[in-house]
Amino acid sequence: MKDKTFAAASMVSAVLASLCCIGPLVAVGLGLGAFSAATFFESLRPYLLAATGALLAGAFYLTYRKQPLDKCEGEVCAVGPDQKPKKILLWVIAAAVAAFAAFPYYSSVFWGGGATASASTTIAGELETAVFDVEGMTCAGCAASIDNALKSTSGVRSATVDLEGKIALVSYDPSRATTEQLLTVINDTGFSATLRADNKAANLERIIYNVEGMTCDSCALGIQATLSRREGVKQIEVVYDDKTARVAFDPAKITGEQLAAAFEELGYKVSPKSGS
Repeated sequence: MKDKTFAAASMVSAVLASLCCIGPLVAVGLGLGAFSAATFFESLRPYLLAATGALLAGAFYLTYRKQPLDKCEGEVCAVGPDQKPKKILLWVIAAAVAAFAAFPYYSSVFWGGGATASASTTIAGELETAVFDVEGMTCAGCAASIDNALKSTSGVRSATVDLEGKIALVSYDPSRATTEQLLTVINDTGFSATLRADNKAANLERIIYNVEGMTCDSCALGIQATLSRREGVKQIEVVYDDKTARVAFDPAKITGEQLAAAFEELGYKVSPKSGS
């Protein structure tokens, strides 16, 4: 009985140890915004992992130890064939514990592709933003087709297609993509695009924030998925590797102060990056 208790406790401990990254994924999936306690659980992660290892070791010890002869019933000891199902169950639990404990290292795969994929990509250099005027879009499906084509293009870190404003904002790595290539991608979808001469979207402002409190890719992806739904936010890219968030927004609908407050509501502190 004790071995089962230890095994179950190790599972709970492993889940808690990775709640810093499991929490944001679940919160966004349930439409609850984000998991503001991520930083708290990250601070406890080393201790919870140690507890997980100790509890799991205890479960293995209790399962595999040899029972004293006075504990045997007749010629059948507790280490006999009747223990086989318990041993199999213990190994299954151990595998699950390992999967939960390692979750922060592969959590980004659960967020899917598209713009959110950029949050787990290492930035080799500075990104550039291109703004394209797009003619011919008549519905959300048109915007979605352009959006998908751009996000599938090598070097593109994020893309936002604004049907109402008839524009496409693209953040890209200039060492891997050019504005001419991006222009071709949009035109190949069947729409007519031109690069805006001043490379600025009318009435939009951009801020680059330093973000404190992110502990893994899930944090970055959770922030990005949540704030992208805020009214006035036209484009957002959160990068865990360099702890930054790049936001393009309509100041008539949301201010820089409100954006900062939105980050804090999710449990993160931000400050404008110098020169942004």
